[in-house]
Amino acid sequence: MITRLSILVENTALMPGLLGEHGLSMLIEHSGRTLLFDTGQGLALPHNAERLGVAWERIEAIALSHGHYDHTGGLAYALGQAPQARLFMHPAAEGAHFSRRGGTLRDIGMPPDVRAAVKAHAANGICTEGPTEVIPGVWISGSIPRVKQGPPGDSALFSDAAGMVPDTVPDDQSLWMETDEGLVVLLGCAHSGLENTLRHVRASTGETSIACVIGGMHLAHADAALVEQAADVLKSFGVRRVAPGHCTGLAAQYLLRERFGDGFRPCGAGMRLEWA
Repeated sequence: MITRLSILVENTALMPGLLGEHGLSMLIEHSGRTLLFDTGQGLALPHNAERLGVAWERIEAIALSHGHYDHTGGLAYALGQAPQARLFMHPAAEGAHFSRRGGTLRDIGMPPDVRAAVKAHAANGICTEGPTEVIPGVWISGSIPRVKQGPPGDSALFSDAAGMVPDTVPDDQSLWMETDEGLVVLLGCAHSGLENTLRHVRASTGETSIACVIGGMHLAHADAALVEQAADVLKSFGVRRVAPGHCTGLAAQYLLRERFGDGFRPCGAGMRLEWA
């Protein structure tokens, strides 16, 4: 069984000729099956996918971590390239999402063209309120129980245009893959909290440890104590390798590099990992 992960879109680019943007998109090839996890903002995906040789006709599923624009902005393009793909998303992903970061309230939900594409693709859409197998051996979490309070709560997020109702991002979900090395967990932004996410994966699979965690950990605005706590959480779940990126923040990435040593990989467009 061969599993390959390619980062198509990320805040940074690790290969010459690729574009970086604030967003995330990952291509997963698992036992001969292919799926796309998130689509970035939509500016970098077409360029990077072409440079990396993505075979759109082989993509049989697209899964969304949540409804923010930096994870869904390229969805209309992706569905246009892979109309055969089933679309896995939480029903709340189409809900309202606003941010007041920097003092100005702005809409950070799905762009209008993406909402139209989702509606047009409804016959091939699958709602993921609970754990759902996307392709054999790859699952999306569905709703993640908020058992433990704490980071990465974000007071800048709201679910109304007036900026009065806090947004808990109930549509947040993650992927996990079964590999010969153990479970590999892919995070969009981990809005549900890193510990809650890993608890949910463990409860859903019965696995006692997790081999690798990749993606956004939403620690960019966390203080040093919360970042240390996140590192402790990863260690407590037996995580051996991490590749944090996107909303994790540079300070948190530096600390995780110190804590994980050779088990740390920088996350960026062009990064490829493989499990036998």
